[in-house]
Amino acid sequence: NFIFLWYDDPDLFRDIVDTVGDLLYRQTKLYLESGVKFDYAHFWEDICGNNGPLIQPELLRDLAGPHYRR
Repeated sequence: NFIFLWYDDPDLFRDIVDTVGDLLYRQTKLYLESGVKFDYAHFWEDICGNNGPLIQPELLRDLAGPHYRR
């Protein structure tokens, strides 16, 4: 149901994506700076359904792209 928020309240949707992106970035940064040696790391998010993407590629690029590039 979260994806429908883009149509109901795009500002709130954008704020949630930015907040989660910032939290994940800071958490990952702390892990990497801790000195712990990782054997494996994995990042995944579920943005597809049975019939294709749940989000437009342009929307993913514009909203999540800056967080991925960081």
